[in-house]
Amino acid sequence: LIDKSTVLTTDSLDFDRNANLGYFFDNGTLTDEESTLTSYYGQYNVNTDEAFFKKDVTLLHPDFRLVSDTLLYNTGNKVATILGPTNMYSGESEVYSERGRYNTAERLAFLLDRSVLYNDNKDVTADSIYYDIKNGYSEVFGNIVFNDTINRNMLTGEYAYLNEVVDSAYVTGRAVVT
Repeated sequence: LIDKSTVLTTDSLDFDRNANLGYFFDNGTLTDEESTLTSYYGQYNVNTDEAFFKKDVTLLHPDFRLVSDTLLYNTGNKVATILGPTNMYSGESEVYSERGRYNTAERLAFLLDRSVLYNDNKDVTADSIYYDIKNGYSEVFGNIVFNDTINRNMLTGEYAYLNEVVDSAYVTGRAVVT
């Protein structure tokens, strides 16, 4: 249905040839070279390479696991668009977001709407987050709350640069440490 490296498997598939849309209503699995995506309901647009998944969505990749309510995944550029409550797990890190994009090939996330990063007993919540998972740093913007439960402190501000590699945080814009 998709291409030679991407396969959609389901017990029942409806295909609209006029619109080039395939639908499944009772569990389906989309696999490519690295990832396996499953959900209860889904559709695939042959023209745009976009797969829409709804209800009990799981994206398994060797480097992470993503669990969502609603997800749009482009099989061409490997970008997952988060459209509902989503948790992503990778090593010691966890991400929660309800809206954003995640490039699974480059391991880059851009998250909106008060998303949260959890890592090693620290969490940061912000209006928007740019997270480079592969290189271990993030930039967070707007109404930032950074909690460190080990050292029992909290940072707030409007902008932060967080480096997981050297375990540091740089916060500006009405920065306060509590």
